[in-house]
Amino acid sequence: MLPDDIAVTFKYITRILDQFIELHQEMTEQYELLEHSLQKIESENRYHIHIEQRLKIHCDELEETLLQKDDQYKILQMKIELYERQIMQLKKEIDVASRRRIETEKSVTDTQSRQYLMINGIPSQSIFKQILKPKTRMQTESIEINKVRSISSLDYNNFSVLVRRNDERKKRSSTIQIKQKK
Repeated sequence: MLPDDIAVTFKYITRILDQFIELHQEMTEQYELLEHSLQKIESENRYHIHIEQRLKIHCDELEETLLQKDDQYKILQMKIELYERQIMQLKKEIDVASRRRIETEKSVTDTQSRQYLMINGIPSQSIFKQILKPKTRMQTESIEINKVRSISSLDYNNFSVLVRRNDERKKRSSTIQIKQKK
């Protein structure tokens, strides 16, 4: 081989080596860039996995809380229904108690009126019946009574009796009004 051929071949080999070195450097740079990109992507993936785990934990907690709230809602709904039934029952009891109270007050008033009339010499029921003559329209009669000192009312078999007190200071006489009820 000639020295010119060797020089050309040497130049050719050095040029190929230079190209190979450039290609190697380029590939090394690309590898480093790819490695860096891969690390960045892996880091992002880890971050997303971490976020996903936190979200899953949070979702589980929310689901558990929702179930608890649902149970509490059912319990409160049952309590509301129970309270509504109790309110209705208490209203019925109040109505019954009111009717009993009214009946008792009426009975007490009637009893007190009878006792008062009997104590103060007011005529009995049989005398009232003799005084009243049966008529179709309402009738009123008055009887003078000097012993009565207060107002009383009495109900004898469809007759209303009103006793007015005697005021001796003003010289007024007492009367008993008897009205037949329709």
